[in-house]
Amino acid sequence: MSLTARLRSCVVICLASICVAMYTEWNDLSRIERKTENLSDRTIPLLDRIADLGDLQHGLEVTLARIRLVDEPDGLKALGQRLDTLAQLFRDNFSDQTDTVTNGPSPADADVFQKVVKGRQDLVAQYDRLEVLISQAASKILALEKSIIVAQIEFGNQQRDTGSSSQSYSWAIDTAKTLGEISGSVASLAILTKDFSIDTGEKHSAESQRLVAQINTLASRLARLKNIDARHEIAGVLVDYRKIMLGPDGVVEGLSQLQISEAQQDRLYKEAEAS
Repeated sequence: MSLTARLRSCVVICLASICVAMYTEWNDLSRIERKTENLSDRTIPLLDRIADLGDLQHGLEVTLARIRLVDEPDGLKALGQRLDTLAQLFRDNFSDQTDTVTNGPSPADADVFQKVVKGRQDLVAQYDRLEVLISQAASKILALEKSIIVAQIEFGNQQRDTGSSSQSYSWAIDTAKTLGEISGSVASLAILTKDFSIDTGEKHSAESQRLVAQINTLASRLARLKNIDARHEIAGVLVDYRKIMLGPDGVVEGLSQLQISEAQQDRLYKEAEAS
């Protein structure tokens, strides 16, 4: 074989080797490019999800913080609507979890946010109801004070119409003393009612004990009041007052329920913050 032929053969072999190498490299590059595109397709939605999650987290934190401060139904309703929007975004982000997001939040975790709003609405309603009851109790105190004035007027009229026998004199002293003690008990109840805190701590327990003691004292003093028709009116008002403050649906019972509700709400807040 001539030198020229040999050279041509070598050139052909080299070109073939180069083509094979180039094809192999091109094939590898194409395979890498396809993998890169596939990874990009999987990564971009995740990056979008991460960006949305940052906005979602901030929105939820701000809204939860505001819920703690709002005590008006309209304000809570608006915050509830805001949470509905955020919760939907929450579900949109995590309703189709893939291998890229494991052990993360689930759509069910969004429900706790609505529970926080509902719990706060229930608390506000309980506070409002207790304030109404306290106002009604204060009105009963005014009625007691008026009834005592009526009793004092009745006692004065009886004094003018009664002789000066030793028996009537003794009755007058006892009645005057009892009316004074009753008036003092009502004044103490007025102070307790005015200062009665819508509180669920130890202060509330002590106030309740003082209230019970003062009502019992007033009842015992009222029982000693003889021959005064106004006593029945005073007793009726006192029964109403006691029902408002100590009855099954009264202030003290309401405060006990409020304490339970506040503990439940604290748990809901912690659960929402953890989510």
